Order: sequence, then C-alpha cells, then structure tokens
Amino acid sequence: MPKVRITEDTLWYDRSYRKGEEVLVEGREYLDLFIAGRVRHGRLPGQRQLPALAANDIEGRHKGELVFVLGNGPSLSLAKEWKTELESLTAIGVNRSFQLLRTAYILFLDHVVWVNHSAEILAGGSRIFCPTRLQLPCFTHFGRYRARSTEDVLSERWCDGLYWSRTSTAAAINLAFLFGASEIALLGVDLRDDSHFYSERGRNRRFLHVDRILEDLWWMSRGLVAKGVKLWNCSPGSAARGFEKIEPEVLLERVSGNFRR
Repeated sequence: MPKVRITEDTLWYDRSYRKGEEVLVEGREYLDLFIAGRVRHGRLPGQRQLPALAANDIEGRHKGELVFVLGNGPSLSLAKEWKTELESLTAIGVNRSFQLLRTAYILFLDHVVWVNHSAEILAGGSRIFCPTRLQLPCFTHFGRYRARSTEDVLSERWCDGLYWSRTSTAAAINLAFLFGASEIALLGVDLRDDSHFYSERGRNRRFLHVDRILEDLWWMSRGLVAKGVKLWNCSPGSAARGFEKIEPEVLLERVSGNFRR
C-alpha cells in the first residue's frame, strides 16, 4: 500500500483529498489516482529505498561479469533449485521474478507491477529500474531507445535509453550490456505460451506479438555477439533464438567452484 502525496484537491470515490496531504491508498483507487496524475509518491513506512543510479554508475558497472536476466516464464521455477547460487551472482529480475528470489536489480515496464506489489518490491532491497513515464521515488528511470531500423535494437549508451520492444526482457538484456557484461544468461525466458511461473493462466496460448519479440531478441543477440558478448539460454524449451542453450547447473558449476546441486 503506497504512501502518496496529493498534488491537488481531489474528490475520488466519494473521498476528499486535500493538496499536499500524504495518504495511504491501495488497489483500484491507487491506480486511478496515479493515471490521473493526482499523486506523487512518498516512502513506504519502514522500507529502505536505495538511491537512483547516475549514468556513470551504470555503464561498465559489472564489466566482464556474467549477468543473468530472469524472465517470468514457467522455467523460472528452476531458480528455486539454485536459489543460493543465483542470489550470489549479478542478476536482473524482470517484473514478478522477485517472488522467487532476491536479485541485485529489478526492472519493470508496467505500472501495475508497482501498484500490486510495491511492498514486496521494496522489501527485497534491490535497485529498481523503470521507465521515465513512471515517476516513482528513488528508482533509476530510463527512456525508450528508438530503433533506427529493424536490425538496430541495441542501445549502446545509457543516455539513449533502453530498447524494450514488446517485452521488458529486452530492456533487461540491454541493461546487462550497458553494465559491461561479458556473458548474459537467460532463465525464465520461454516465449512458448502465455503462462508464467506463478500461474497457469494463459497456458497454451501464444504471447501477443510473440513473432516480433522473437525477431527483436534475435537481432539483439546478433548485435551482442558482434561486440564479443557470450550469450546463454538456460530456459529449457525456450523459443528465443541467438542464445546458446545450456543447462543451468552446467553454467553455474562453471562460475561457482563450490557449486553442488
């Protein structure tokens, strides 16, 4: 339940709000006030918020490292088997991946993720990335990189934004590249149906715009490979192309000398 500051006198759902008032709101009321621009965000009681990162703290931040990008596909459930190992590595969790394990970074595009899970998001102590259109407190905001052609789907500078196509996974991959990763590994990036690790909803239904998403990820992989980045896909049965398939335990065993399944 976020704490917000009312930006102007407002009557909403038979409740009066005064300009400058700080209140706790939730659910649909919060979403409507947010969309209408009637609120600014404050801190959640008892939560510690890490400050936003500046551009010079992002580019090269994890130079030469392996960086995991965690999607929300059913294969992310495999992360429970290697929770300790994954939480010790640099990982960018997309959308609701924080429900399975704590990652150094969380990235989301949809304000509904924040509306429904703000307390959980902040409780993990991750640094949080979201688009500039979501003016949320202490988060690192990024613009949308506008591709100049079908093949140009990789932003090379933080000031140019992140390319996200129709999936937040693309933005997370672009962020891993700007971090300076020498290797990028995907887990939970299935793109076979519309289901997620947290629900069977949409199972056996195709993602909306999945063909365009797969094409964008392929062009992104070509750009990364050309720049010497090694790409791995730890998601069994993933439809994503351009990322070499590898079993999670094989990759984790290579990067962690004391790894045991």
